[in-house]
Amino acid sequence: KEFSCKTYLKQHLLTHAIEKAHTCKLCNKAFSRKLYLKLHLLTDTKKRPYACDVCRKIFTRKSNLNLRTTDKPHLCGLCGKVSVQKSNLKKHLFLHIKQKPYLCEVCYKYLLLKII
Repeated sequence: KEFSCKTYLKQHLLTHAIEKAHTCKLCNKAFSRKLYLKLHLLTDTKKRPYACDVCRKIFTRKSNLNLRTTDKPHLCGLCGKVSVQKSNLKKHLFLHIKQKPYLCEVCYKYLLLKII
């Protein structure tokens, strides 16, 4: 997995240590937080209430839609992904060239950011 900031990486590491008490009744996937289950249910039940007026792409989160409607978005020329911050676009570009140089010592997945 890849993360756009250190906070998200830390949250990822906590998922390995925290009990997952919130379970999806549709697919039995477990989550450590009720919010994560709610977001999963939007995706799992194909409910995507936020649509982009420009491209008609549909999103589960309003924040993802807002990324596409900012005044100065940074657009990936390879896949069309839009980022508010230029630094996030640079990190995203690593995905296209398959560079994930850092290893998570808990789940042994290669990550975009270094674990501190």
